[in-house]
Amino acid sequence: MNGAYWHIATNHIPVIAMPFIFFLLLGGLVRKSQDVIKASYVAAIVVALITIFVWKTGGPAAHVVRGLPEIQRADIHEHAEAADFGLWAAEIVGALGLIGLWMGRRGNSSTRWGIFVLVVALWASTVEARVAHLGGLIRHSEIRAAPAVAPSSATPL
Repeated sequence: MNGAYWHIATNHIPVIAMPFIFFLLLGGLVRKSQDVIKASYVAAIVVALITIFVWKTGGPAAHVVRGLPEIQRADIHEHAEAADFGLWAAEIVGALGLIGLWMGRRGNSSTRWGIFVLVVALWASTVEARVAHLGGLIRHSEIRAAPAVAPSSATPL
């Protein structure tokens, strides 16, 4: 198992988990359930930790695929730059979740804080989606924009 294996095996976790955190927190806020809100904060912390691992596997994965045919160095670079931003987005949501747990433990649980974390989790979801898209462009030619094909003069109308 090499760096590419571990990156591919784990890179979908932040992409899927961040919207899950958003919807879990939304459900907790709508139902006014402190248990569900706390669960979303715990999930945010866990995802922040997992995202560190995913990010750390990116470099070794790049070294594995760099010499393969049809792999563009610019695609790897753009994905890596976005992944740096994605890491920070996940860490911010995790930190906000940690603060939310701390506030809840002190009895200062706030709906406004929950709404703030909800908005940040939505933003982080879009960041993670962009990172995933750029990562997909590295190996998946089927998601790249297809070039426009001019009609042939021999094509019957």
